[in-house]
Amino acid sequence: MKRRRGSSGHSQWISRPRIRIRTTMFDLIKAIDDEIKTGEEVLVPLVVLHMMKTGLLKFIDHPNAQK
Repeated sequence: MKRRRGSSGHSQWISRPRIRIRTTMFDLIKAIDDEIKTGEEVLVPLVVLHMMKTGLLKFIDHPNAQK
């Protein structure tokens, strides 16, 4: 990501285009868990919750839904 200075003097991030990834919640949690350090496991649900609150996650199907 590139940073630029705004008029307020604070750095602002120029966002990249979003990449859509289709996965299961289990695989998402496992991927986050694989990237954190030992002893930081408490961060996994916080990261997932943050992703949900900021709209980075979109639930498209219920696993037990009748098709």
